[in-house]
Amino acid sequence: MPRSGRGAVSPTAADAMMKSGAVSAIKSALVPAGTRPRKVAFGLYKGLTFDLDLRCESQLYLGLWERETYRSIQQAVGRFVWAIDVGAGSGELCIRLLRTAATGPIFAFEPQASRVAVLRHNAALNHCADDSRLIIVDKLAGTTTADDSLAIEIKHDRGGQRLLRQGWPGDRGRHSPQDGCRRS
Repeated sequence: MPRSGRGAVSPTAADAMMKSGAVSAIKSALVPAGTRPRKVAFGLYKGLTFDLDLRCESQLYLGLWERETYRSIQQAVGRFVWAIDVGAGSGELCIRLLRTAATGPIFAFEPQASRVAVLRHNAALNHCADDSRLIIVDKLAGTTTADDSLAIEIKHDRGGQRLLRQGWPGDRGRHSPQDGCRRS
């Protein structure tokens, strides 16, 4: 029910302001443009540094981005030996895991080359770029029409750990250890 009285804004007027871009205009006037390293102020990623443009990534900076996942992630931290971050994007989750609890490898699957570059840069900002536990896989992870499962196996050899893969789009069957992904 719309409020009445002097200075009251009805829901339809508020909707009109949102649609007109008034809120975006105010945000653009108050928030500096451009991407630069910023230390996250609140939330799950508090204290970590990421290249952020506050005009479009302010939720991460303020601890509000994907907030519904925080409880599950916090409960899992400390209980796992390795992790897989499918759709790793800019690397927020895998960096958080590396900095807090991971004892084994973190597999970061991200098929977009531009996001992989940002992930690597963010890892460097947080002193994780040379961490041997971070394995960046620049491929899709999921199912194929030939196989409904994605099998991931870690095999130890003299050269380090390798990720053996099965079921990536375009693959035909299991790869040999020679074809595995080396740590990056």
